Amino acid sequence: ELGTVRITVRKGGKVVDQTSQTFGVRSTYFDPAKGFFLNGRHLDLHGVSRHQDRAGKGWALSDADAAALEVLGAWLGDGPSARLPRALVKDWNVALEAQAGVVLQQEGSLLWTLAVVAPETDSTGVETTLFDAVSGVTREAPEASSVEHARRGLMTSIAFALQTARQRGQALGEAELLVGDGAAARRLEAIARVTPEDLQRVAARVITDAHRAVLWVLPTDGGAR
Repeated sequence: ELGTVRITVRKGGKVVDQTSQTFGVRSTYFDPAKGFFLNGRHLDLHGVSRHQDRAGKGWALSDADAAALEVLGAWLGDGPSARLPRALVKDWNVALEAQAGVVLQQEGSLLWTLAVVAPETDSTGVETTLFDAVSGVTREAPEASSVEHARRGLMTSIAFALQTARQRGQALGEAELLVGDGAAARRLEAIARVTPEDLQRVAARVITDAHRAVLWVLPTDGGAR
């Protein structure tokens, strides 16, 4: 409720100045059983806490497809038998090396691919070939055996990274800060449940022209790409 305060300045019994100002007194409190009250009246609050304890970040909502994104990155480029090294290096011989991976962050994860080519290589052709190899999974789910191989490799690398108490403590702490709810304990279980159809669905969501950025790193002497 609002009130009005009036101020009057008198000199020698005569009014020389006067003004008024509207003001309000607000009270707020939380009742453990009934919830939030404003000025003595109950007020329903609905929403979500989106915050982060790490300075400069605001992540707290997790990506439900995080596990599928990790497996997709491993399937595309983790090891010589993965999709990109096999296609670009072994089968088509257009690159010296090819890799892929995922950087998981709640404000926007990054799926990255990399191709290293020899001097004088047709860079446009390599770029087209790389995009074709990556986007193929958006049109057709990969073979179950290749997804299983990617899952096992990813889970093995995660398990090895948790061998020491310090590594495990760091992983648990980072996971708790990033997504909370003991996420580190459920990461391997989520990865183990990823299916070929999950990879196709997630790939269709993230591998699009609108989300794509291309970066070429050239020699300092300005030579061929």
